[in-house]
Amino acid sequence: HRGPFSETLILREIITGPIPSKNNMRSYEEFRAECLKCRKCKLAQGRTQVVVGDGLAPCDLMLIGEGPGEEEDKQGIPFVGRSGQLLTKILASVDIKRPGNVYIANIVKCRPPHNRNPEPDEVAACLPWLKEQIALVQPKILVLVGAVAMKVEVILARRGGAKSQGAGAIQDLTARLGLQALVVLPPGGADLFFR
Repeated sequence: HRGPFSETLILREIITGPIPSKNNMRSYEEFRAECLKCRKCKLAQGRTQVVVGDGLAPCDLMLIGEGPGEEEDKQGIPFVGRSGQLLTKILASVDIKRPGNVYIANIVKCRPPHNRNPEPDEVAACLPWLKEQIALVQPKILVLVGAVAMKVEVILARRGGAKSQGAGAIQDLTARLGLQALVVLPPGGADLFFR
């Protein structure tokens, strides 16, 4: 069951909400240590591990997905299951190596039971982690992957009213985050690499 959070909470907050100031942020190591202890939502009860992220910070390229699956929960690393293996092949095909040349994270840091979609309260608990993560990684290029990408497109289209105005909203977000590019790769978008 897909909750209403997808359009009203997660990415609208990233698109329009305040971005953490780099002046008063903790180090990446401090951030990671705190995140690993998180018990802010019910996902903490059933997790094996907190899946913070994979890669070096800062990093020029950052990918964000929705949440960890079973394999990610076992290993504590995002995108290592079947989809992650495909992603790794796609990245390798353009000379991007994991973990050195890319930082990968998810919106929620703990696996929802039975790989269900994250619920609004779970997303709300993780959103501050994600925003701080983006600020610490300092990407030049941010890639929103899969279902997350689809949600961004919906939010931007609704915010802008038209596709061209949605593109303007992407430019606004790109400027606010100090990015050189924001890439939206919707579900099935990986097929473009193999045509």
